Amino acid sequence: GLAIIDRYVSETGELFGPILSDESLPPLERVRKSFEILVARFETNECNKGCLLGNLSLEMSDQYEKVRQRLEQSLQGWARVLSTLLLQAQEAKAIPADLKPEMLAENLIASFQGAVLRAKVKKSSEPMIKKCFDHWIDTLL
Repeated sequence: GLAIIDRYVSETGELFGPILSDESLPPLERVRKSFEILVARFETNECNKGCLLGNLSLEMSDQYEKVRQRLEQSLQGWARVLSTLLLQAQEAKAIPADLKPEMLAENLIASFQGAVLRAKVKKSSEPMIKKCFDHWIDTLL
């Protein structure tokens, strides 16, 4: 279980690393593009597989403490990356100064995981794209 999580996080990091570190793009655009890639991967699998971290969190975190800890560590790493970009966006006055980047990052991840769950049930990424991230990035941010 732990090796699978580590491999998934490593592969995902390789996929997103170039986008998230591309300083030619504004921070919010990097956040948006990273989620667009996640949605595209989900659609490629016909909305069946979802996010491995989310799936394992639902199925195994209550049963295996080491798996739960590794999942939390992985999700915290994702939140740190998003939080850093959101802080940069805030410093560039792209998002309101009164919003907390750490809280926004956690909420983006929670919203994404919930949207994936909903999309799996609907067999459509529509809830993820239109209802979740357009709202977050276009309206709130």
